[in-house]
Amino acid sequence: MSRSEPMALSEQWFDQERLRQREYAVVEFWSLRCEASRIMAPVVSEVAEHFDGRLPVFKVNADDNPRMVSKFRVPLVSYLILLCYGEPIARFA
Repeated sequence: MSRSEPMALSEQWFDQERLRQREYAVVEFWSLRCEASRIMAPVVSEVAEHFDGRLPVFKVNADDNPRMVSKFRVPLVSYLILLCYGEPIARFA
């Protein structure tokens, strides 16, 4: 996987403070069962490629990380959140 691909993010990784140390990051909550997630996948990859090295882009499998879905109050998938030091500052559906 190149740096320009979105990186998978799990609850454990987030809880280890790694994401909270980043000034800004984009996180997409997705699901294998979701048509919108399949449609958004190339868009999220393009964002990761465009901002390569300047803005990290992560993907969270909502089915595998229900506590993160609850913690970030994700109402649906595919859902994007812009984080600043681990705190949501913008949301996009």
